[in-house]
Amino acid sequence: AEKGTHLVKRTSVRALSLGSTSVAMREWRAVRELGHSPLLTKLIDPATTRTPPDVEHVMGMLDPEVRRILEGRSNASQLRAIAAACDLRREGFTLLQGPPGTGKTSVIISILNTLHLTQYQKLHKAALAEWKERVFPGHASGAGGPAQSSGNGGGGKGV
Repeated sequence: AEKGTHLVKRTSVRALSLGSTSVAMREWRAVRELGHSPLLTKLIDPATTRTPPDVEHVMGMLDPEVRRILEGRSNASQLRAIAAACDLRREGFTLLQGPPGTGKTSVIISILNTLHLTQYQKLHKAALAEWKERVFPGHASGAGGPAQSSGNGGGGKGV
């Protein structure tokens, strides 16, 4: 036998997987790129976005049935997160953070639906006002004229 083969036969090798490096690499890249981000000042000085979200304002923009559904399937913390993301009067951004199983995905879906519905309602009301002004000039406000409308002004429901 050769000199080196004796060592190879008695050597044992053990491999232990410590996990994937992709998450660590993604985090490292995010921190490295942060210096070039326009969000840097907001992240470093979050005092500019500490105003609590106005849950009542955001929920008040929704159809009552949509609001009932949203409030029925979201806890208080989730409703605050939805309001923080959907209150377009606020500056900055909303960060959703929490352990697995706390409803982050459900909150994101609710945020997207709430933004869609509130923006749709705004667009619908603007289009209706434009139509009323063209059909009934001078009566766009609907005060006492045939241009008055009934309904929720938004149309579809769903969260």
